[in-house]
Amino acid sequence: MSRSKYSPKEKLKMIESYQKSSLSMRAFALSNNVGLNALHNWLRLYANFGMEGLSESQDNQKYSKEFKRKVVQAYLSGEGTLRELTRRFKLRSDSQISDWVALMSRLRTSF
Repeated sequence: MSRSKYSPKEKLKMIESYQKSSLSMRAFALSNNVGLNALHNWLRLYANFGMEGLSESQDNQKYSKEFKRKVVQAYLSGEGTLRELTRRFKLRSDSQISDWVALMSRLRTSF
């Protein structure tokens, strides 16, 4: 069962409507009864992944230890913000990086 009450087509229609409007993201979200964070995430996912990004993922993506280490090291060395690195490494959520950083810190190892 889908976690979103909006289909990918409805999300795309909302994105296109927002892009054509002169409203701020907050004003648009309020006037269309959609959460500001949801709208922001849809815009980011659509920009990064196209229409596929607007679909709910059915399975969790698996990442190798090497990939996680590369992302964490990029973050810790100041190569970008969470949002920038999320885009650069084609991740669906900023929290993936922060979770990996926290895990590495707890383990005091590089995975």
